[in-house]
Amino acid sequence: MDPLFCSRENHKLKSKYLIIVNNFANGGATKKIWPKIQATLDHRHVNYTATISKYHRNAILIIEEYVKLANSDDVLLVVGGDGTLNEVVNASEKMIRIHPDLSKLPIAYIPTGHRHDFALRHHISLDWQKALDNVLGQGHHVHQVMIGYFDEIIKNQRVYFLNNVGLGLNADLINTLHHSKIGWKALRYFMAFFSLLYNLQSFTMEIYHPHKTTIYPNVFLADISLSNNPKDHHFNLTIIERHNLLIMFYIFFRVLFKHKIKLKSVHYVKVNDLHIGIPTLEYGHADGEELGDRFYDSYYHTTKYPFIY
Repeated sequence: MDPLFCSRENHKLKSKYLIIVNNFANGGATKKIWPKIQATLDHRHVNYTATISKYHRNAILIIEEYVKLANSDDVLLVVGGDGTLNEVVNASEKMIRIHPDLSKLPIAYIPTGHRHDFALRHHISLDWQKALDNVLGQGHHVHQVMIGYFDEIIKNQRVYFLNNVGLGLNADLINTLHHSKIGWKALRYFMAFFSLLYNLQSFTMEIYHPHKTTIYPNVFLADISLSNNPKDHHFNLTIIERHNLLIMFYIFFRVLFKHKIKLKSVHYVKVNDLHIGIPTLEYGHADGEELGDRFYDSYYHTTKYPFIY
């Protein structure tokens, strides 16, 4: 049997779990966890099909095939981190837009990655055994979870996200880390951070309201995140403008530990819908997944996606 694909059939069960496994998540830690999950599924005689992602963004192609072949009562089970989950949601939504007759399959999630903000917001256990027990025990009880998306007018592109979109410093940092060859994670992080903090240029960001435009001319970092309350449909927009180097160190570490900052150069805005424009090429990320450098003319909205947890 192909080691990248395995299937276990049990016709006594009503549902089939279509599993995507990202063995690269959390520096390869998932590769050690997946055999234990697989053994548990086999021991419980769970009906499943599993495919292991071979490379970055391979999950998108796998999910597209899953959605084409799935039955309406199947469940997508993601074993990985926030980045893998982001790829799965985007691939699923893309297939539904192209083929409206297809079913939107609910997603179950076993968080094994480095980033697990979605699991924390929705009280999903970070212990894979407890998370799996919850998934299998819930049956088909589905939660309609609020997620975000933006329509990028310039690129004619729609991107979904479950936690946040970052622009500026945090996105540049993710891009630098993904392409760094330094082995030690902490050293790689701080070297990238100090270099970017010193060299990165600020940019102009425009927020379009129905009757006015607010311009922030000296932005260093912007973050568009979903509410901490999963039932709310507003965005929390954080805009940080450039300051002297010492203050920037202070601001960044406050942001890193998710502490609010009371400075005139830091702006917090709560909005239901959002339209932003950035006239220069800037890096962005969605849930830690790189968006590349681009101009921005983006409309942000919320929608719901079915999850089992």
